[in-house]
Amino acid sequence: AEEAEMLADDMISQGKRLFSPYPLRSGRFSDNSQLVSNELYRSLNAKTNLGELVSLEFLPKRKILSHEEFSEFTPAKPVFFKSASDAATGWGFAVQPCRNQEDLNKARQWFAKYRESIPSILVEEWEEISTCWCAGIVVDENEAICIGGAEQIFSSPARQVGSLIDPTNAFPEAGKQLATLIGETSRRKGFRGIAGLDIGLKTNGKLVVFDPNFRFNSSSTQLLFHDSATSNSDFPVSYSFQATPHCEFKTLKNRLKGAIDQGRFVPTRLFNGENHPHANGTHVVTGFVLGEDQKMAVRTAESLCRNLAGR
Repeated sequence: AEEAEMLADDMISQGKRLFSPYPLRSGRFSDNSQLVSNELYRSLNAKTNLGELVSLEFLPKRKILSHEEFSEFTPAKPVFFKSASDAATGWGFAVQPCRNQEDLNKARQWFAKYRESIPSILVEEWEEISTCWCAGIVVDENEAICIGGAEQIFSSPARQVGSLIDPTNAFPEAGKQLATLIGETSRRKGFRGIAGLDIGLKTNGKLVVFDPNFRFNSSSTQLLFHDSATSNSDFPVSYSFQATPHCEFKTLKNRLKGAIDQGRFVPTRLFNGENHPHANGTHVVTGFVLGEDQKMAVRTAESLCRNLAGR
């Protein structure tokens, strides 16, 4: 960490500015030395500020409770409880679905555990959603562009396990327009970079925005490379992939080569755990697999994962 900050200082001295997917250590670097200030990062990622980026007609009904109010609160119907902090969280870590008393008890225990880092609790009405996407946006000095949407795959409410891009259930054009509008608002506020927005299609056909993610998202690289990857193959569907194998790295490379050569796997990150003193030989493989349809893409991911897991 010290070496990284020294390198950053050197680049700043050359007149360059720092670009980071997360807020940098508070007070360490001046706002003038950063492409996006810490204050703006935190403001844009605060779920409670979402109403400043999009019209309330696109938001679920919501309210904010103090911890004291939350301890006495019992919802009349299903809701989601979310951290009302300005931290950039993902994968549903700071979200607790509540459909019954058991869920409510679990949520109270969770928020009590993290009370020191969560100033208050956002209560969001449970919406009936047919599909939810993470919409990717890229924002530069001149414009905001929506690069499409990756469907979010959940193991249970708010617990995402992967991302899917399937042309048979593509992100709707109205969703792209909405994401672009939000991106343009963030551009005027000073944001520059890659971001994502959780946008759902309700069963009544209306769009709803859940969470702002003004940082790299798990689906960002998949969205950026999906079109070029599928244009060079007969597989139109992509499905996110991550594994942490323990075999020798040269063995890992050999096991990946076949899937890459066949056009069924696109690696976006390969971390060699043999070269890091704290990794204990654990590698990280991130990317996405391609398939003829969703079922085949998932099967390919499962097969590749089994292949990589072998010694």
